[in-house]
Amino acid sequence: MLDKKGYQSLKTEPRFFYGYVVVVVAFFIMVVSWALYYSFGVFFKPLLNEFGWTHAMTSGAFSLSMTMYGVLDSVPGWC
Repeated sequence: MLDKKGYQSLKTEPRFFYGYVVVVVAFFIMVVSWALYYSFGVFFKPLLNEFGWTHAMTSGAFSLSMTMYGVLDSVPGWC
């Protein structure tokens, strides 16, 4: 900071670094998204009952989701 005479003052006020807030928020978003993604087993029987799907159809939907995640996850990792 420059004072009135044009010299740089030695007093600097500590500023809050918002990068840490971004890291903490991103961490919690990742925790919640992974928790929701891998909680499929909790909802397996309710999905069977609600939609009348077979075990194979319900498991196939999750398997397709995991396969697509595995295949498409390499694209952002490569870029």
